Amino acid sequence: MEGLRMRKLLFVGIVTTILIWSITSGTIFMSDGIESERTNILSETYIPHDPIVVSSNDDFTTEGFSGEGSPGNPFLIEWFEFTSNIDDACISISNTTAWFRIINCSFAPDSFASAITLYNVSNGQIQYSITGENAWSILVNQSSEVHLGHLTLSGTCIFMEQSWMCSVSHCSIYGAPGDGIYFYDCSQMTIDGCDISNCAATGIALENTGESTIMGNMVHDNFLEQIFIYGGSSVVRVHDNEIHVGMNGGA
Repeated sequence: MEGLRMRKLLFVGIVTTILIWSITSGTIFMSDGIESERTNILSETYIPHDPIVVSSNDDFTTEGFSGEGSPGNPFLIEWFEFTSNIDDACISISNTTAWFRIINCSFAPDSFASAITLYNVSNGQIQYSITGENAWSILVNQSSEVHLGHLTLSGTCIFMEQSWMCSVSHCSIYGAPGDGIYFYDCSQMTIDGCDISNCAATGIALENTGESTIMGNMVHDNFLEQIFIYGGSSVVRVHDNEIHVGMNGGA
């Protein structure tokens, strides 16, 4: 836990620096490629939506989302634009086992918050969505079978803690204010086909995480290590990744 505490302290310090710098300069961290992709996605029609809080399977129906919560017909949260948050998250889902899919959504809250927070859930997918200013993270805690794919994240970290059988695939992560992807105390995880760059700390960090795979990623120009595996992690397969040394020399 000491390692996790220090990691969080590092993150808080980095975020504070970024916020001060952003306020004084008015600049948003975003690469040309992500800016282009973000512009293309934003040409679609989003529906402005209030923050969503789901705390049981029944809440998906109460909120009026289409679907049945089954593998073949999951509940759909789609084509929504979030510019505000409740309890520091634009979408908060907890204590569910129903299948759900968050797809084609945009997250740019008017104050510093998580885009999505998942706690004690299973059978979730988050796909083809984008983040912008102030959406600092996607948080997944004590959850299983949660799969993130084809996300375009600018200034957003992915944190997963005490979770298993989850994946992050084909995501673009640029300028995260801490580690691009950080797994703590997880197992049977997969990170594949992602492009992770210019993060304020490490590109991919695994702490006390085992039986996992990191493959086919491009990890480059992050401030600390590009891939960092530590703190009791074991049986982690790392292969076919393209890695370039970061600004601080970490590989």
